[in-house]
Amino acid sequence: MTDSLTGGDALPPSAITRGAASASATAADDFPLRAGDLVLVASPFWADSQNFVHFMRRQSGSTIPLSKGAVLRVVDVIRASGDFVLSLADLFDDDETDHTRQLLGEESMIFCSEGDVEKLEVIQRRQHDIFDAVDQHQQQQQSTEDQKGDGDDEGSERDEEEDPIMLMDCAPYMDIIGTLTAANRLPMDLAEHSASFLQVETIDVSEVAVTRASSTRGDFPLSSVIGNDDGTWWISAEGTMKNGRGEEFIEFSLSPDGTARRCSYIGISIPPLPQGPLSVRRFRVDWSYDGQEWITGCRRYTMETMDMAGMQSFKLERPIDAAKARLVCLTNAYAREQDRRGRGGSSPFQCVGLFFVRWK
Repeated sequence: MTDSLTGGDALPPSAITRGAASASATAADDFPLRAGDLVLVASPFWADSQNFVHFMRRQSGSTIPLSKGAVLRVVDVIRASGDFVLSLADLFDDDETDHTRQLLGEESMIFCSEGDVEKLEVIQRRQHDIFDAVDQHQQQQQSTEDQKGDGDDEGSERDEEEDPIMLMDCAPYMDIIGTLTAANRLPMDLAEHSASFLQVETIDVSEVAVTRASSTRGDFPLSSVIGNDDGTWWISAEGTMKNGRGEEFIEFSLSPDGTARRCSYIGISIPPLPQGPLSVRRFRVDWSYDGQEWITGCRRYTMETMDMAGMQSFKLERPIDAAKARLVCLTNAYAREQDRRGRGGSSPFQCVGLFFVRWK
């Protein structure tokens, strides 16, 4: 699955560095993007992808589709033209370093035009310069002083606490507490205890485990898909994806005790074409609150990987509360590319695979 790429037309280094010289130091307040922002692909579009290692154009074509739901990081903004550069954003690595300046050899760059901005949604702003940091520090200091001033007021301390996360479709925590304590129906401690049964915790990555797969070729243990060994992968059994299409899945436990966890993101790592014709392309997320009854993800939970190496992060359109979740593989990369070119039909690749899966 990991043969080397070959050849390609050289791209002058100036095409990469032009943006760094012109935009990364400062950005106008009215500019829609700035370096370091996390953005969500709200509408799919095609963009130019270049390999940052050798400044080579991709063998399989210089443009790739960016999938709806993908989370990317803004690497640079070229203010003179309004063009900007994106890269993959690994939301599952707590030790992720500064991706505003890429180290040679790490990943590909995605070059977008000014008109592509409207297809993106900023989901996290990054502090751009020292003045932002100073402003935030001053705000934190003021907040700390205000809290100290009200230190004897237990009500004020309660207001400063972050409300627990409630199960999807539940009323907000304070609304539940207010209803239960209204007219002295319940004392506060009993109201809080009652509300605790409607609370849910976020996923702890260290607690996620692989429970089973619909099939496997057996190259490596299933647990390798939540590991970090670059030399491992999962591939379904031969013949399980007729013409590259099917519903092969890997099932995950999201907590050690079977209780539900809040999940908002999924991450998938695959080898891109031409090395990875078996790589999962279209996929769906299914889940179970109790591990017994399963919910089949609808169109809102069906997404597509992009033809890029590295951990790809996808935001679920709506978070789920689940004790178990499945990544369901619907097509492999070869079949999907044939569909795009109007060549659907038979395929020599009758299985599907991937490197890693992450949940958050």
